[in-house]
Amino acid sequence: MNYPAEHPLLAASTRTRSQANVSGLVGYGLIWAFFTVFLIYPLIRLFYDAFTTDEGILTLMIFMTLHDSFYIQVSGQLHSSGVARSSPPLFWA
Repeated sequence: MNYPAEHPLLAASTRTRSQANVSGLVGYGLIWAFFTVFLIYPLIRLFYDAFTTDEGILTLMIFMTLHDSFYIQVSGQLHSSGVARSSPPLFWA
């Protein structure tokens, strides 16, 4: 069935479809804006702060301090207690 292009139902459906496309794109943009502001930017900032000094110089010095004996000892204790608590009773014997 061929309708004339001036038919009011066809014009309304075209208008509604274009409005739906625009609102879908706006929603998509808002989701990405939310992710950028609350997820992507904080993660980038976290990694930037982890690998730079207060002067903005790139460094790996923070990881050198993690090899201190105190941090290794605490890490080992946490690992062993985590393994003991997460093991099923079958392996506790």
